[in-house]
Amino acid sequence: MALGMAPILALIFSWCGASTLAASACVARHWGETALRVLWREVDSNQAMHLFRVLWPEFLPSNGMSGHRVRGNWDRFIYYSSRIRKLALPVTSLDEMSLGNRVGCDILNDVNLFAFTRGRNLFPLLTALKLDICGSASLTAALWLLHPNIREISLIIHEASDQHIILALETIALRCPDLRDMEMHLGYSDMEPDKDIEMMCTELSGLITSLSHLESLRLAPNMLLNPRVWSAASAKPGLRSLRYVKNDEGGETFESHQVSPPMQVVRFRPEMFQSLLHLSLSTRFLVAFLLFGLPPTPPALQQLELDLSGAAPPDDLQPFLQDLVTNAPLLSEISISLCAASPHPRMVDIQPLFTHRIQRLRIQLDLSLDFDNADLSHLAQASPNIIELSLAPDPISSPLSVPPKLTLDALPILARFCPKIQILGLYIDTASGSQTPSTFVEYTFKHLELLNIGLHRARIRPRQRCEFAL
Repeated sequence: MALGMAPILALIFSWCGASTLAASACVARHWGETALRVLWREVDSNQAMHLFRVLWPEFLPSNGMSGHRVRGNWDRFIYYSSRIRKLALPVTSLDEMSLGNRVGCDILNDVNLFAFTRGRNLFPLLTALKLDICGSASLTAALWLLHPNIREISLIIHEASDQHIILALETIALRCPDLRDMEMHLGYSDMEPDKDIEMMCTELSGLITSLSHLESLRLAPNMLLNPRVWSAASAKPGLRSLRYVKNDEGGETFESHQVSPPMQVVRFRPEMFQSLLHLSLSTRFLVAFLLFGLPPTPPALQQLELDLSGAAPPDDLQPFLQDLVTNAPLLSEISISLCAASPHPRMVDIQPLFTHRIQRLRIQLDLSLDFDNADLSHLAQASPNIIELSLAPDPISSPLSVPPKLTLDALPILARFCPKIQILGLYIDTASGSQTPSTFVEYTFKHLELLNIGLHRARIRPRQRCEFAL
């Protein structure tokens, strides 16, 4: 067995990213006991597709003819798949292998049927499942993978019929009663006007209500703002995280949709979101809140995501944020996205968020915005207990060819007002400012562990006094 596993482990090590190298090493050390206990944490679709291709190269044909698949090793494949705990799999086209759009679900159906006829379950120890599904047939095939051990599920469904989506929601409710973390993107867009969004939201609200252990929920904005879904989510006593799904280009998934009139029937109650720790707010959420009544601030809130890209923030954003910070005494981690596409995404609008309680602050902004050393100085003085600070350009609207407005003079400012910084990431113009590499070494951060300034990146051992030269 040890000889047989060598090529598999070699492929896994080359397959996994750097962040999962330790997990792969753990697989090698404990192979005799746990086999493929943990394969990966996060993989993209192309890597996930190699689940079938890498472990058993003869499992899929190279000539693209699905009718001539080899079944000789399916027993062994099922044995090794029974050790996998986390799985990310696109049940969709296998274009990179020149196979048809239906081959992926066809193979999944066959291997599930093969396992079922032998009294075996495919991936019986699976606890986290991430599926990118295209088509009703693929969605039906993917339902084979659901079982009571799953605690985390992420479904991205495209081009499936309403009936199959409803079937999927009902199957999740029946087969995954202990689900803790759910992400759902049903693929609605302006290109599919015939979809019955109200019917889907009714079924989804029923699913949310039935999941008594649900702790984290992530949905598309037009679904999360639906009154039925919102009421079901707000009534969950153990909900810890409430976020919305973004598209690949950044910003909100359904930007062209307006806030629906049924949102007016939502009534915010004091008992809503009492246990919420992680909240994600976008411009559309803020507009809905400010128009139809503000929700109560979750008293246990610790993490806040604020996305002001893609649309103009409301005029009374500043007092809203001031109330939020005042009523959330445990808030310590904030992520903010500012984009110049909005008419007035100014730093002064989010100034109330900078307090002495903030420890982790990540800001993604358009380089055309006026954020210079003076703004950084105000931020540092207002938040002296920061241990992580990241100011990065928006990857979509801010090409790196645009010069940053921060200079090397910002470093001594941070060293003076934020001495506890451990992780520092700044986009700085290293060719300007009065500071030079020789004078910069006089300003050191005693607790710095990771430095990322411009093109300079360095990792430092914790609690070690260090000096840097750019």
